[in-house]
Amino acid sequence: MPLPPPAQGQPAVITGASQGIGKAIAFELAALGYPVLLVARRADVLAEVAEQIRARHGVEAQTWPVDLTDRDARQKLVDKLAETDVSILVSNAGFVTAGLWQGKLDLAQERAEVELNVAAAYDLVLAALPRMLARRSGGVIVTGSIAGNGPVPITTTYSATKAFLNTFAEALHFDVRNRGVNVTLLAPGIVRTELVAGPLTKSPAFLWASAEQTARAAVEGLRRNTLRVAPTAAHKVQSALANYLPRPLYAKIMYRFYGGK
Repeated sequence: MPLPPPAQGQPAVITGASQGIGKAIAFELAALGYPVLLVARRADVLAEVAEQIRARHGVEAQTWPVDLTDRDARQKLVDKLAETDVSILVSNAGFVTAGLWQGKLDLAQERAEVELNVAAAYDLVLAALPRMLARRSGGVIVTGSIAGNGPVPITTTYSATKAFLNTFAEALHFDVRNRGVNVTLLAPGIVRTELVAGPLTKSPAFLWASAEQTARAAVEGLRRNTLRVAPTAAHKVQSALANYLPRPLYAKIMYRFYGGK
């Protein structure tokens, strides 16, 4: 199904829009003429991004600063989306933690990671979807990861949250594909963003994608109603390996890659 045309009062809503992939997708959608509602924690950074979008693309750009791990604060956004004709929802907010469970993991951070990566994404999609289905028009991008294709020790919680998102988005794609709503899973490998740290920073150059490259692939994938998007050839190969290697072997490889001994 074609995406809804840009229209006032029908914003594209992007979470995690202050940096990285979310910011790049916001610019891609604004370039197509969509008014945008930018969601992230840092109000000052969001305001700067919104101003850049207005100046470059001449579209309406609103901001909604919120900590999506705070359930009460998140509920206000859920209520807003439930009463808004959202044209496109980009559920992109998330973060990654790393460490061995027998080490000194911050359990509060691990729980917050599940709250943001899983619960917030789930709540916002369910809030925006009913009006899309009623209009038989809309689009949803969910940012998962190749890390969700299989067990990734040391980033254990992160890979588990991305496994949920990968499965949720791909199943939802088939649930609604004949009802006028496009759903695309964005499942990249390593992307050059502020979130990348640790052993990943030493990865060979050919394994990387830029945030802008990833955003273009995501928006084009949504336009085509592609089930899953990996933005580069290297990411596609990584995704295939993660899917088809025996899981014990894949887990051992990932354990070594992230510095396990």
